[in-house]
Amino acid sequence: MGNKVSIRRLIAELMELDLDELISDQSRISENGKSNGQRLEEIDFLSKDFIRTFINNPEKEPIQIIKEIFKEESFEEQDIKEKSFEEQGITGKSFEEQEIKEKSFKEQKIKEQNINSASFQDAASICNRILDIDSRIDDSLEIEALLHGFEGGYIPAGPSGLIMRGRDDVLPTGRNFYSLDPKKIPTKAAWRVGQQLSQVLIEKHLKDEGRCPENVAFYWMANDVMWADGEGMAQIMSLLGVEPIWLSNGHLRGFSVISLEELGRPRIDVTVRVSGILRDNFPNCLEVIDEAIQAVASLDEPEEMNYLRKHSLRMIEEGADSRDATLRIFSSRPGTYSAGVQLAVYASA
Repeated sequence: MGNKVSIRRLIAELMELDLDELISDQSRISENGKSNGQRLEEIDFLSKDFIRTFINNPEKEPIQIIKEIFKEESFEEQDIKEKSFEEQGITGKSFEEQEIKEKSFKEQKIKEQNINSASFQDAASICNRILDIDSRIDDSLEIEALLHGFEGGYIPAGPSGLIMRGRDDVLPTGRNFYSLDPKKIPTKAAWRVGQQLSQVLIEKHLKDEGRCPENVAFYWMANDVMWADGEGMAQIMSLLGVEPIWLSNGHLRGFSVISLEELGRPRIDVTVRVSGILRDNFPNCLEVIDEAIQAVASLDEPEEMNYLRKHSLRMIEEGADSRDATLRIFSSRPGTYSAGVQLAVYASA
């Protein structure tokens, strides 16, 4: 499904923190006086420390690296405690004994949290991924490829994109890159963003209206596919309550329906206006969304938990056939672009 554990998520779990909760409300202050944003900075620092330590010492076991970075992370906390002890007049042997006890407690806490098969497997998987990305960075030959191209030589093709958006497939760089691969839309990183977008939208509607929205309208443009790796498409899928399924090469194989128990909310109906450029260039994306709409409408679920089914049944009762009742994607006629408002303005002049 592409839901691999990230280094940040692993570190957050080891700190007994919920990464999604930290990201969703970064201004919230926890019991220890730190904001969620500060905790995220700590997680990022530890994540970078983990990567740096492993690259410099690839022979070390992942669990050993985790122990080391957590010991270093406790130094700031230890300094605060030392100052507190000095203010209370606790010095000499009593302070040393207290320091040893605290250190022992810290090590024991990390040991209990981290040494389990699941954490070890996640850390080992992340280490393999770090080695893979590091080797592909070393294989990047941008200047050599440029000079080879000047000589009329062949430069292998490769995808373009931003690594910070989860596109490590662009490595190694120095290849003759193409704009995008529409078969990989939405990407795994875009799916996570789409989930967050749908969650924020529903939460805001609940806050403003006191209920979930039954239908959300979208103007779906080509820049969502070309620039954002399908974040808008992912939001539509998330609202419907389906999730993408990818092949090992990152290509989209299809989707699966998320159960209502896992979804924890009603399925939201959607109405999508598609731009002409998206219609012409990325029909595969439209087909996926249309298939998802039909699949959700056909589910045997209570109408109050499946608004798409609810609205489709009302349309059938009013005389529409089953296919027309599930039409949710609209566009201008083939060969035309935009809604044609400007033409109507010119005609009325």
